[in-house]
Amino acid sequence: MSPSRPVDTTAEPAFATKDSGHIVAWNAAAETLLGYREAEILGKTCYETLRGRDVFGNSYCCSLNCPVRHMIRRHEAMHPF
Repeated sequence: MSPSRPVDTTAEPAFATKDSGHIVAWNAAAETLLGYREAEILGKTCYETLRGRDVFGNSYCCSLNCPVRHMIRRHEAMHPF
């Protein structure tokens, strides 16, 4: 059986969101790494769930002007983080 979702095509932790930042897919590797089952995460926002921080400990994830979503809109390559 072939994977039906792009996040399931990688062994790396991966998730997908709507433009609003709400999570619509969460793969098994993300479950293992982050400890949340997909059923717990679907519909929640990525910034509230992940609460990302930069290397200095400053808040990185946010609802407005999300740097990751900004890169995606500009078709920039996304590196693992």
